[in-house]
Amino acid sequence: MASFGLVSQVERDFVERGVDVGIRADGRARDDYRPPRVELGLVSQSDGSARCQLGDGTDVLVSVRCELGQADPAADDRGRLAVSVECSPSASQRFEGRGADDLNTELSEAVTRALTGPQSGLNLRQLCIVPGMHCWVLNIDAIVLNYGGNVVDALLIATRAALADTRVPRTVVQEMEDGAMDFEVDDDVENAQPLEHVHNVPLCVTANKIGAGYVLDATLTEELCASARLHVTVNSSGQVCAAQKSGDGAIEPSLLMAMLQAAKEQARRLLEQQDEQIRRHETEIAAKRARGEPVKRPSIFV
Repeated sequence: MASFGLVSQVERDFVERGVDVGIRADGRARDDYRPPRVELGLVSQSDGSARCQLGDGTDVLVSVRCELGQADPAADDRGRLAVSVECSPSASQRFEGRGADDLNTELSEAVTRALTGPQSGLNLRQLCIVPGMHCWVLNIDAIVLNYGGNVVDALLIATRAALADTRVPRTVVQEMEDGAMDFEVDDDVENAQPLEHVHNVPLCVTANKIGAGYVLDATLTEELCASARLHVTVNSSGQVCAAQKSGDGAIEPSLLMAMLQAAKEQARRLLEQQDEQIRRHETEIAAKRARGEPVKRPSIFV
């Protein structure tokens, strides 16, 4: 992870000793996770959006836009994803030099890996319009409004919610007299379709090694004191889709297994909570439509 700056030795000792005895500076235990606050459908000029806040710290906003594009020759029967993450200049006072640019790249790659892995669950074939020619490209644009640690987890929480909120415009494919294929896009938003298998998109839980122990959902100060971290992505079936270590420090096998198990259990809880929230959101929208009420997005622009 790109560096934001340094912590003093006094700060480092304080954090490490707290982790050793199971007490963190904000009063949480090592496995405690700041309750995520997630809002869906916030960005008016998008096909799906969500915002995730972790306590009073990290705050991210994700927008999804469906754009017509050319099919990838290597996967001509499916659509494409384009992920971009940007840290707002006001996200943290600890950005230094090109640190923000490096972090933007790292975060974009982390989200892309989670969404394009073999067990991500997202059905990209749904985004194919004319095989080998035209497809939908999902532009996933995220902005980090405040960096208070654990931003990868927050980005995946917001991205998964935004994908659940996304509606893909309906297309009608027609064969022309010369045998060529053409299509029309239905601009009626009521006919747009939700993305398939979004519930199988994984979430990430990151465990940070600090001293001889670890913490989940690290604050920025805790991240700066960590010698290594383990990013664990888990899907709704409880399968570990990927586990990636970063940082220069070594992780002992016994501690590694403890970190992996703690991250897996926390991911399961997060997935259950988010799926329930998404169901409530969809029920509210369906009820409004049944009453003939327009379903409009608030006027928030990014």
